[in-house]
Amino acid sequence: MNINKNDTAIVIIDPQNDVLSEKGVSWDLVGESVKDNKTVENIERIFKAAKQNEFEVFISPHYYYPTDHIAVLSWVQYSNSSG
Repeated sequence: MNINKNDTAIVIIDPQNDVLSEKGVSWDLVGESVKDNKTVENIERIFKAAKQNEFEVFISPHYYYPTDHIAVLSWVQYSNSSG
């Protein structure tokens, strides 16, 4: 496989402390899997390899826009009324 740095990047999507940290609120649910799969260590390996090979790295955080609650409320209201 030929990978060209000019048109290739690494994208890490939604790395949340609540999932990846032992202090996170979701740790009780996912912690065992995070440890078993060495998720944090593997993300670190990806960052190191990207730096060593001069690849761009982008992190796409999870973000709610201030107006997102309107769509959620509308869906809940619709679900409750169609029921």
